[in-house]
Amino acid sequence: MTGNWTVTYYFDSGKDETSDYSGYSFDFASTGVLTATHSSGTYTGTWRIGDSSSDDDSSSNKLVITISGNKAMDDLQDDWLINQITDSEIRLMDDNPESAEELRFGR
Repeated sequence: MTGNWTVTYYFDSGKDETSDYSGYSFDFASTGVLTATHSSGTYTGTWRIGDSSSDDDSSSNKLVITISGNKAMDDLQDDWLINQITDSEIRLMDDNPESAEELRFGR
């Protein structure tokens, strides 16, 4: 999962908001640092796989993203259920079953 990714799909509250991430590049570093780069600025946060800070476990089904700085970054900050991770795509759903949020990264 480490390396550079772009958001290929973001759906929130019944609305496709993928365009909010146009021009962003996301670097998931092996150290757990997440860097989002855009012509408007750079945002730094963290990422980990695990349900809680004491459960950093690659077999967990959650990806926890902590990043902020603008609305786009604030929207990504969440505990995401991992649907699929391949070399070219990450498919995530909000861990709240009442939320219809879906997030996909590609490269």
